[in-house]
Amino acid sequence: MVAAVAAFLAYNFFLVRPRFSFSIAPADVIALGTFFVTALIVGTMAGQLSDRARAAVDQLRRSTTLLAASRELSGSPTAEDVARCLARHLKSVGNLDVAIWTADDAGRSLLAATDGVSAFNADPGSATYVRELKTARGEVGLAAIWVNESRVTATEADDWQEALLQLGAIALDRAGLAEDISKARLVAEREGLRTALLSSLSHDLRTPIATILA
Repeated sequence: MVAAVAAFLAYNFFLVRPRFSFSIAPADVIALGTFFVTALIVGTMAGQLSDRARAAVDQLRRSTTLLAASRELSGSPTAEDVARCLARHLKSVGNLDVAIWTADDAGRSLLAATDGVSAFNADPGSATYVRELKTARGEVGLAAIWVNESRVTATEADDWQEALLQLGAIALDRAGLAEDISKARLVAEREGLRTALLSSLSHDLRTPIATILA
């Protein structure tokens, strides 16, 4: 609108006779109205284009973050590594303070937390909201989230957070399965060693017993 007024004044000053003076005739009101309407249309279109460009950049940043997070989460071997990775990505893009706990029946234990959570003593009751990290096997963890004042505010941001939390839940489930497999492998190796030891002892004892019986 400021540009429209400046253009009208320049038009009146340089082109309308007498030149180099301001003289507004009734016909000039039509020109002023034309300038205002054109400025309104162009400004609205430019604003919409700017909003779309900003939304596209934000969506690209979130998609890039999700891709990087999925790669890093898939390569995290333990639940602690998964929790630290998830908290870091939520903090870096969403500007959220996060604390993540395990889903043990005996009692929850803190896996990871951002730096700002220490002021809240990592208490889920003081969090803005709490999300259960679930997969097809059930609950695998708990995420408490504190929202900062400068947090991104958009529906896409909430969808992005849910997608990232779901990736974290899948990674936690995978880390738990890997730990269970490792424990099962240790048990199998222990049983195999015990069987081999008993077999060796029975073989070593069989020879003198056979001699004694003979």
